[in-house]
Amino acid sequence: LELNFGSIIIEAGSNKTFTYTISIAVLVDGVWKDLGEQDVTTVTFATKIICGYQYSLENGYLAITIGRPRDIYSKIVVLDAGHGGKDPGAVKNGYKEKDLTFTILNNYTKKQFQNSDIKVYFTRETDVLIDLYDRADFASEVGADLFLSLHLNAHNSTAIVRIKLRYTSSNDLLLMSHKK
Repeated sequence: LELNFGSIIIEAGSNKTFTYTISIAVLVDGVWKDLGEQDVTTVTFATKIICGYQYSLENGYLAITIGRPRDIYSKIVVLDAGHGGKDPGAVKNGYKEKDLTFTILNNYTKKQFQNSDIKVYFTRETDVLIDLYDRADFASEVGADLFLSLHLNAHNSTAIVRIKLRYTSSNDLLLMSHKK
């Protein structure tokens, strides 16, 4: 018996309760079968803190280990699509920074981490504005090895091309820019 956790949904409730829903598909004759809503096994649990999980099959039974992300995963990355909600960020030629950063991280980058040994969290899964301190607190809460906040600046001149990287080291904010 093999299982595939096809979709994992994590929702933060209003009182900071996190609900984890795991839908399970079954391997039948070498093909993964999502047996339809009425036949899919769903495991749901709620916690007051953000948790990580691992699963395994032990003697024909599904075993799920739940704990602090740092205790479960060896590598943790938090990806933050800058701006969101009522804050569009830079706007140029009809493009909004919040939409571009979201598309880059949630559509393209997400695929790069599938089947990797790196646990990736996204600060936003929809077009919502999240406070800057909440974004950083989230990365600290999960014990992130890397927190990357993606921003795309705009300028009227096409002669200016700039990549800006902000990072912290020993609690000192360092700023590094590269001009092309």
